[in-house]
Amino acid sequence: MVTCLFECLARRFAEMLTKGDVMELFRMLEERHGTISKACERIGIERRTFYHWRDAKQISSETKAKVLKVALEEHPIDTLEFLARKSRGRTKEVLELLIEFLRRGIIEEEDSKRAEELVKRAEDVINEFSTPITEYLHHEIARLIEAAYSRGFEIKTRSHAGTQLPTTQLGTLVEEQERPCFMMYVETSVSTGTVTVFESEAPQVAPEAHVLKSLERWGRWSTQ
Repeated sequence: MVTCLFECLARRFAEMLTKGDVMELFRMLEERHGTISKACERIGIERRTFYHWRDAKQISSETKAKVLKVALEEHPIDTLEFLARKSRGRTKEVLELLIEFLRRGIIEEEDSKRAEELVKRAEDVINEFSTPITEYLHHEIARLIEAAYSRGFEIKTRSHAGTQLPTTQLGTLVEEQERPCFMMYVETSVSTGTVTVFESEAPQVAPEAHVLKSLERWGRWSTQ
């Protein structure tokens, strides 16, 4: 299941990788496996393919997907964080251009009605992209914070102007290690950081359930 999820991710994001990105991911795999040859074998490419990268202007999408898939399998957290940072950086580049073209359009447009439309469009762009992406991930962040609390840890986050951490009471079933026949229901108020824990008999939730949901979501996304 997880392998299928990583395949979907690799196909989806391979195109956004530059040659430098692929080299960086490969070096991470080389460090894990010890040699270039072993890393190439794990990825499923010939060693000469790696050396060809140094002279090539571009790396094929198929090869990018192979490297990304293995990186996701062996270093999922590092690789997903890598993709998130790259995506954010490239979105910023596009937004810089978009804002500049809107600015020029507003200044140069002779038709006042058209200029007003550009101003309205600029407002929409600023309002939409001023909201941090985490604002759309309330449920996921709440579950992450709850998981940390269930292990006795606290996740400290920075609040940004105009944004708010999720405040809804969310529940997760967390297996109690010492008493596996019971489940602990952990109810967390994320905005205040308070946790209420009480025991209840509850059906076991398969750990693969969330993976299945992610796989289903990514499967739909990859076909769009």
